[in-house]
Amino acid sequence: MLIFKRSIIAEIISYTGITLFTLIIIWLSILLMRLLGEVSKGNIEIEILAILVNFSIITALPIILTISLFISILATVTRNCIESEMIIWISNGLSLFKWINPILTVSLPIALLVAALTLIISPWSYDQINKYRNYYGSHSQFSKLPKDEFIEFDCGKGVLFIENAINDSDMSKEYESQNIFVKISDYEGLSILSAKHLQYDINQNNESSSFILSQGHRYDIKLKSNEARIIHFDKYIFPLYQKLPIIVKTDKKNEAVDRSFKNISTASLIKNYTKPAQAQIIWRISIPLATINLAILAIPLGSIHFSNKISGQVCNFLIATLISLIYINLINFSCIWISSGKIKFYYGFLVHIALSLASFLLILISLYKKQLLIKG
Repeated sequence: MLIFKRSIIAEIISYTGITLFTLIIIWLSILLMRLLGEVSKGNIEIEILAILVNFSIITALPIILTISLFISILATVTRNCIESEMIIWISNGLSLFKWINPILTVSLPIALLVAALTLIISPWSYDQINKYRNYYGSHSQFSKLPKDEFIEFDCGKGVLFIENAINDSDMSKEYESQNIFVKISDYEGLSILSAKHLQYDINQNNESSSFILSQGHRYDIKLKSNEARIIHFDKYIFPLYQKLPIIVKTDKKNEAVDRSFKNISTASLIKNYTKPAQAQIIWRISIPLATINLAILAIPLGSIHFSNKISGQVCNFLIATLISLIYINLINFSCIWISSGKIKFYYGFLVHIALSLASFLLILISLYKKQLLIKG
């Protein structure tokens, strides 16, 4: 029994390491292609590319770890069946249920790591991705403000005009020009500002922004009394109630993240506890549960007997892939139904209970067939 357990654990760990490395390389390649495309379009800065890659890998790790473990256990069980080692173990009194112990020995630590990622680390990573995208994206877009054109902001209440602009060494922070004009109008009158330097300031949380003008004059005109005044200033700051539309581009993917609560901490979701928050909690709990369920499910799926060894191995992986995709889709559907209020929160655990029962039933069926094969 000890030799059996050690050999199974060693083989699963070996396969898991290889599969995990392969999937990370594949994911990294796809991610880099997508991010480089966004860099070429000017949506993000090249300076934060490495930061976004690191945080994105962290958010993808729970799914990658789950798939890697599932494929590794499936490959281990399938190899034992193809090389007739499974029959030797069964004939010596080690049934398929004996596989659960070594598989859980490997799966439980990985499931705990996945739980830590989904419940704590991934939400923080999503939040950091949003902050970096919004903060640096805003400065990047500001560096591309069109010159010698009129730019509206604050729903048309303000107009900006930059003439003969010369950027300084930091392209995203300051413009120097012979003439920078800003017109601000409200119910009392209008103000016209002229300056030589212009900065667009936005805080790191992307919650507020403002224009900073230096070395200029302000001309105030009151419409009712026709009064006018001229003020000279070295530095003038005024807030923007609506960020420049050409500065901050709407990212549909970021909006989807915000709507699905991916970047909100689990503690905040529990306090909020609305229907969408409940759906997100179920999703975060479901991934570590799926890690254990798929690990157990790999035992009967890998022990399916086919007459042809090569085609049998391919069929095993195809069947396992199909069932795992159905399982993940059922989790997604349950989250959608919880979010829309169609089902209760605790109904989201039914799909995991159903798969656990199905796994044990399939193990019994596979064990019965193996025993018949041995007797035959």
